[in-house]
Amino acid sequence: MTVRLLALAWLVAVWVALWGSLTIGNVLGGLLVGGTLLAAFPVRDAVPANLYLRPLQTLRLLGIFIRDLVGANVVVAREVLSPGAKAVNEGVIAVPATDASPLVLSVLAAMISLTPGTLIIELQPSPAVLYVHVFHLHTVEEARLDILRTERAVIRALGSPTCLHTVERRIAELEDAAFQKTAR
Repeated sequence: MTVRLLALAWLVAVWVALWGSLTIGNVLGGLLVGGTLLAAFPVRDAVPANLYLRPLQTLRLLGIFIRDLVGANVVVAREVLSPGAKAVNEGVIAVPATDASPLVLSVLAAMISLTPGTLIIELQPSPAVLYVHVFHLHTVEEARLDILRTERAVIRALGSPTCLHTVERRIAELEDAAFQKTAR
């Protein structure tokens, strides 16, 4: 019941925002439209048992997404608008993901695909592997590390402590390998 009420409140808020003014008529219209939508497309009341919602980490995740989105847009715009042909090193990489919930994997895949310069080609669910097309591929290790850092932010916001520990360990291993490579 709580999920339905939250969904109705969200639909009413969107309805009022679309009309641009908070009036009794707009609120009643939003309740009517929202109620009709929820009757036609029922919302599940069941909350997944493995859902960990951390509001501050979710805000941090949103900030990371906006930063990545703006940065990637600048890079792609510069590439497109600069005169002359440039050699672009692109490729497809496989990134083993933490065995997280479907929600975490979906949010991660959406964040990667919505950021210009990266695109999920395939998401293999078990074991979880993301196949990502990277437009500006410097090194495979660097691209994997970027994706794992994004995954860490998603898991901090929505994932289990066990998954967070696993992704932290994998990031540390990749960072150590990269450090040892540069130290040679």
